[in-house]
Amino acid sequence: MLPRLSPDHDSSKQGQQGSGGAYMLISEGLEANEVVRVQESDARRLWNFAQQLAAGEQIERLDAEQLAELGTVLTSTLPEAVLRAAHRFRNRGTTHDVLLLRGILPADHDLGPTPGSATSPRHGHANLCALNLMAVMNMFGEPFTFEDLYGGRLVQDVVAAQGKESAQTSEGSDCFLEWHVEDAFSSDRCDYFGLLCLRGDPAAATILAPARALVLPDEARKVLMQPRYTVLPDIAHGENPEPQTGVAVLTGTREAPEIRFDPIYMVPADPADDEARSAFEFLTEAVKATAVSHVLQPGDLIVVDNRRVVHARSAFQPRFDGSGRWLMRTMVCSSLPRHRRRQSRRAI
Repeated sequence: MLPRLSPDHDSSKQGQQGSGGAYMLISEGLEANEVVRVQESDARRLWNFAQQLAAGEQIERLDAEQLAELGTVLTSTLPEAVLRAAHRFRNRGTTHDVLLLRGILPADHDLGPTPGSATSPRHGHANLCALNLMAVMNMFGEPFTFEDLYGGRLVQDVVAAQGKESAQTSEGSDCFLEWHVEDAFSSDRCDYFGLLCLRGDPAAATILAPARALVLPDEARKVLMQPRYTVLPDIAHGENPEPQTGVAVLTGTREAPEIRFDPIYMVPADPADDEARSAFEFLTEAVKATAVSHVLQPGDLIVVDNRRVVHARSAFQPRFDGSGRWLMRTMVCSSLPRHRRRQSRRAI
């Protein structure tokens, strides 16, 4: 039998002060082996080549498959330091199983205003930023998305949406975006995702917790590795996806665990399974104690191992005047056989 958490633990507050105030154990900053600084001259060279490609291909008219293919052409022009770091990361991971590229975009590009929603039309230099993101993420697998996620876009704009400030999706802003892996409900969830920062916000920290660093009681770990949980689809996917039941939270070995975690949408498959609920509470506390944070700056591109890292985002005050926080996100499948079993579709 698992011991209970202390009486002052209140998981119902995790979306309020519990998530922001109680997570002050977060340590700031990633380690040196996780960060690559791109020289301005290299970023400018990459940008210029992207401009040439976009002009020749009329990038605004490309479909998802054509955009992915064009990204592979740009991949070949990435700086050597980026290529080497990506190779090491794919094969060995890093301390926190993330890779941060700094300065991948030149400092003087003109973006235009931040979109008002995740599905707003994309114009001009924003398309070049999307192409740069695609070039990097192609090194980690085949880009894809879900048909019911933000219009089925291969490159998604991550922006605060007016009227959705408290939403537990990437469109939220003034609340803590709770711990999760991308699309925990789906066995087709991505292996890696990339976030490219076009405009930052000093209060919006990306918070990360690697599964390999979690400190758990042996009994809790044993329970979490058993198929005793149900995962509901998050609201960003609408109402169509079916929940998955009989899933484990942790898989793999103790030295190289994988994690499937989303406390808002994940519950014991049996409501009477107090042991599963208690183990999940231990895991939630372990995630908080393990976390590190990074505030994304313009030109930062962070690649996250979605099978091994849980992430969250701090609350921030949104601006809806065209100058607000603006990221782009792309997800990839690192298994070519798995991608082909899905008929190589870019939107599944």
